[in-house]
Amino acid sequence: MPQQKDIVKIAIQMPGAYPQLIQLDQKKPLTAVIKEVCDKWNLPGPENYALQYADGAHTYITESNRLDIKNGSILRLTKAPGRCADDLFKGVQSSDPDVRCESLKQLAVISTDITFAQEFINRDGHSLLVHIVEDANEAPLIMTHTLTAFMELMDHGIVSWENLSSVFIKKIAGFVNAKVMDTSIQQVSLDILESMVLSSISLFHQIREEITLDRLISHLQVLDISLGPALRGRVIPVFLSDRGRTRPNRPRSFPLRPRVRPAAEGPRSCRCTRPDREIRDLLSEPTEIRKQTVSFYSKLYSSEWSGAQVVKDSFLVGLPKLSERAARELDRELSLEELHEALQRMENGRASGIDGLPAEFYKAFWAVIGQDVLDVLRDSILRDPPPNLLASIQAQLVDFFWDGLHWIPQSVLHLPKEEGGQGLVQLSSRAAAFRLQFIQRLLTGPRDLVWRAAASGLLHTVKGLGLDRALFLMDTKMLDISGLPMFYRGLFKIWNVFKKQNKGCRSVHWLLEEPLVYGGRLDISGVTVPALSRTLVLLGHCDAPGARERRGVRLVKGRGPGSASNQQLQTKAMALLMALLLTAGDADRQVIQYLFAFLEKKNLRQYIHKNIIHSSGPIGDEMAHYLYVLQSVCLNHLDTRMRTPLDSFSQEQRESLHSLRQTVFETESDGSLSNERRRSLCAKEFKKLGFSNNSNPGQDLSRTPPGLLALDTMTYFASRYPDAYSRFVLENSSREDKHECPFARSSIQLTLLLCDILRIGEPPSETGSNYHPIFFAQDRLLEELFCICIQLLNKTWKEMRATQEDFDKVMQVVREQITRTLSSKPTSLELFKNKVNALNYSEILKLRQTERLHQEETLAPPVLELKERLKPELLELIRQQRLNRLCHGTLFRKISSRRRQDKLWYCRLSPNHKVLHYGDVEEETETPSIESLQEKIPVVDIKALLTGKDCPHMKDNKGKQTKELLDLAFSITYDAEEYSLNFVASSRTDYCLWTDGLSVLLGKEMSSESMRSELEILLSMEIKLRLLDLENVPIPDSAPPIPKPPSNFNFCYDFSQAEH
Repeated sequence: MPQQKDIVKIAIQMPGAYPQLIQLDQKKPLTAVIKEVCDKWNLPGPENYALQYADGAHTYITESNRLDIKNGSILRLTKAPGRCADDLFKGVQSSDPDVRCESLKQLAVISTDITFAQEFINRDGHSLLVHIVEDANEAPLIMTHTLTAFMELMDHGIVSWENLSSVFIKKIAGFVNAKVMDTSIQQVSLDILESMVLSSISLFHQIREEITLDRLISHLQVLDISLGPALRGRVIPVFLSDRGRTRPNRPRSFPLRPRVRPAAEGPRSCRCTRPDREIRDLLSEPTEIRKQTVSFYSKLYSSEWSGAQVVKDSFLVGLPKLSERAARELDRELSLEELHEALQRMENGRASGIDGLPAEFYKAFWAVIGQDVLDVLRDSILRDPPPNLLASIQAQLVDFFWDGLHWIPQSVLHLPKEEGGQGLVQLSSRAAAFRLQFIQRLLTGPRDLVWRAAASGLLHTVKGLGLDRALFLMDTKMLDISGLPMFYRGLFKIWNVFKKQNKGCRSVHWLLEEPLVYGGRLDISGVTVPALSRTLVLLGHCDAPGARERRGVRLVKGRGPGSASNQQLQTKAMALLMALLLTAGDADRQVIQYLFAFLEKKNLRQYIHKNIIHSSGPIGDEMAHYLYVLQSVCLNHLDTRMRTPLDSFSQEQRESLHSLRQTVFETESDGSLSNERRRSLCAKEFKKLGFSNNSNPGQDLSRTPPGLLALDTMTYFASRYPDAYSRFVLENSSREDKHECPFARSSIQLTLLLCDILRIGEPPSETGSNYHPIFFAQDRLLEELFCICIQLLNKTWKEMRATQEDFDKVMQVVREQITRTLSSKPTSLELFKNKVNALNYSEILKLRQTERLHQEETLAPPVLELKERLKPELLELIRQQRLNRLCHGTLFRKISSRRRQDKLWYCRLSPNHKVLHYGDVEEETETPSIESLQEKIPVVDIKALLTGKDCPHMKDNKGKQTKELLDLAFSITYDAEEYSLNFVASSRTDYCLWTDGLSVLLGKEMSSESMRSELEILLSMEIKLRLLDLENVPIPDSAPPIPKPPSNFNFCYDFSQAEH
């Protein structure tokens, strides 16, 4: 009889079969378990099957990881890794490109599992992928899947990167160097090259020879849809999903993927078919829809501005209004269950409510989207309305709805599929009917909006509107439309209405009433109107199938095969660039000097400052890390000078030292001075400069750090700002000895201070992301900061009326001024200069006085006693806040074996504080629901909380861990300490919140510095409120003594006697 702890209750699924609920005995061999499952489903050959997690992770269950299965886990029965590897191995070699593409796509997904990867590699599958890349004869989509699958296989470390041929490396480098190449291919190629560079010095040298640094830097500038009005007119975001293989539409939710319209021209097919676009992203959260909608309208309404009240009046007319109460009731999140319920209520192919969905759905949809849209419109128009706003909007909306789509009248919804319709079966088609209603109203708009001229010019000049464009350019008298299917008859009828310029519509507010959902898709692959196609070709209104040009541009889209986001491509290019710099530092000093010289010649930092830091979108965590690494690597280039003392035998260094004296002091000719007189004069001048050893000033620069770096900063200041340098020295040399600010001593200490603040000489952290934007805006950051801060030091010295004994105090104030200013992330040197000078000594003094008064107040014994009485209540408040924060959840990053933070997972506590839910999530996920997190740990099973070096994932990781990473790591152990859930917080704040919250769940005391800081703040605020009435009243250290009782109590009144 197996013990209860060895039994796990799970569910097993298989397509086309009822799930099985079984009790898995962890002591029973996995082959026996699979055989029992196959027997229940009458499946022969159990050796051909295996178990996988059903959560989409594609992880096979093996004897080594079966203990990770928890109660409530859902598994699926699927093909065994060996059998799956055989099938995909054959599929990849198929002569059918569709089969090859689908096999490679599946391979790219399933290769993340190490069990499958081992089987596929054992069949020499990775060599097959290498041959595909070397031949380079495949379509871009197939090549993207091939490279992605190859990268996933190599990431397991089964095959060494050094086994790759030079031909393969040249091909990958060629993809990156190519000026015209699919961005998805370039993105994966950059990833592969980065792994090669980090894996081997020999591969680093080979890739450095193959890669073109000019092209690598050019990848940091990719097409951005928000670069300016000129570009906005050519690149329009559209709420459509990517073009892909035909797939039946499943009405789960509404795909709302942004798409950019190409601006260049290229080959394109003109068949009378319209395959469905593959649904890759399903957005069901209104917050995501809101974000996408506002983004679209913000760009759509960007134009050149000038005053035009008539535009404002005509545009705002008829916009629907919502009361505050209605907005509160309708502004809520919509679930997939509501959509499924609407579909289940369908009768005769149509559900109750508008467009097959309940009317409540569209009301809520409008409440979520409409208010944001109206805010954008009103803000844009009230700020400075454009002269031709409405005409511009209408012209772009035509492109928005017609880009690559068929224009669908309502009649097509009743048309059978064999005639090109949908038969009112697909939810997306009915949504398209609403889009058509808007277009009909839009086309029949008033003449004073210049609509007809704009739309007609658009249809005649812009290519790529599909077969319908050719239909619109025709005169309907040339064809007898009575014999055409209802679909095309409807098109011609509406086109005639457009030509007649009906004035039935006064505004375009109808768009805001229509749901921006996935449009209808016509399935007319079995073309029933070949005569029409031939007629159009003969008339010159349509090219023959396959002859029309397809527009092509270097598009930047979302993550997935055939697409890559702007910042993703930039990030991959930055990753490879940082890998080259880091590896070059370990390989050859001459190589890294060459790389630095090249990057400086190309003005890389200014390039990053303009195109990345000041780009329209936010900077991702990975890009911030690489910016920090670049900053650290470049600043560490000064480490050699910082650790090199002055060489008194070096002629160059002696000349630099004497140039400081000669720049500010007038010297007599050498011929008129004796050697003794000259030495005496030099010593006197070096003393005025502030050197401690005036007879041999080089001794002051012998201490490292800062070494020669201090000499470099002083000479830079003297040569770049000679007037400021002379004023500093002469001003202090004229003061009394005890009040003069020694320039040399101050410069040496200030250089050391800046090196400490900028972390010069420290290797870049694996998780650091604290970069200074000012670094990328300035060529010689350290020297320029020194020039500003040395004058700040002199200013602070005078404000403090300091003497030589106060030198260390002045340096502390200057450090605080610099660190406070840099923490505000100034983007330019001028901004830093203004901020740091505004933070004068009086401001620092006020802060210190406030802290001192606060400290004195809290040390009074009565206040301390009051604090002790208030602590329990405030600690309970902090405990509740920590638990609420755990219930909200936090996004964590997984650190892979390549020390990259490239995967995300989310963890949150259940509202009843009894279960921890966690699971993997995708990028840009906001707050996933508890139901979407598949894994869970009961709180009662948690045994201990571990931090720092005690964490299992810190012990298991053989790489050298930095103190910063150890300070962010914590783990919880559960199930008799056999298992652990490992965390690496993104910040110290998250670390404190989670360790405190987990301590509360375990019944332990909170111990983080964040808790102590918050408790002090709350105590301080509460004490101030309690003592508000005692302002300006001194609080004694002890209670006043109780006086002796009086000699008699005759003053007391006797209430026992009643008064008459």
